[in-house]
Amino acid sequence: MTNVDGLLSTRGGLNVTQVLGRIPSHVLNPALHRDEIDLSMAENQTPADCLQHLDWLKGFFGDATLLDLLASTVNTHFRSHSQVAADNIAVTAGAAAGLDAILYNICNPGDGVLVPCPYWSE
Repeated sequence: MTNVDGLLSTRGGLNVTQVLGRIPSHVLNPALHRDEIDLSMAENQTPADCLQHLDWLKGFFGDATLLDLLASTVNTHFRSHSQVAADNIAVTAGAAAGLDAILYNICNPGDGVLVPCPYWSE
């Protein structure tokens, strides 16, 4: 897989081929996730069930339930021209992080993008 039919920038294509290829399959595929929380210390079964909902390994691009609900909301309330699938959505830690990730991967150095709100990236 390379530039995904020209949709990604040069560096975005490198991310897909070089970076994603090194991520362990159990991180990218929620079906392969282990049902454990590594507290990196002595195992304590008491909080395991309580902490399960806090485990970040619900999916590389976000919690599957959240992605399904977001896709359903977009399809129901925003009358999109084509159906949005959960696979079309990624959740980020804030708008600036999302913009940074998207623009890094679709723009080449020297490209410009106007963003109508004050978002900053490092």
